Amino acid sequence: MEEMKAPLGRLSDIGWSMYDIQIGSSPRVDEGDYLLNISYLSYNFKLKDKVVEDFKLPQIKDIEEAFKNTSIMVDKGGVEVYDRYVDVGFEYKTMNGLVPDDIGEELDNVCHLLGFESYELNTNDIRFWYHDV
Repeated sequence: MEEMKAPLGRLSDIGWSMYDIQIGSSPRVDEGDYLLNISYLSYNFKLKDKVVEDFKLPQIKDIEEAFKNTSIMVDKGGVEVYDRYVDVGFEYKTMNGLVPDDIGEELDNVCHLLGFESYELNTNDIRFWYHDV
């Protein structure tokens, strides 16, 4: 448990708080000494909900612009904005139409640029999820 002090401190610094700890143990006697065998140690954490101030949903033109320097070509009329997510229809710009190696990094950059929390990549569309607003 002593080794967990530093990780617990780092988690606390970024907003996580420990709300429970569970220890699985069983006592045993060895040559008259009472010992405790720990079979597991479980820490439970929670992260406070993020409050995104001044968040504005991106406009379709902003979404299309974010893809200009990526290996993805957004389909004409392929952006649909909903309350909790955005769907983007696309094709890869690669000659063979295969998924580029750095696609994850490109989509992470788009998320960061437009304020999306995460994405789901499918064959011909991507769903971007908003932060809780």
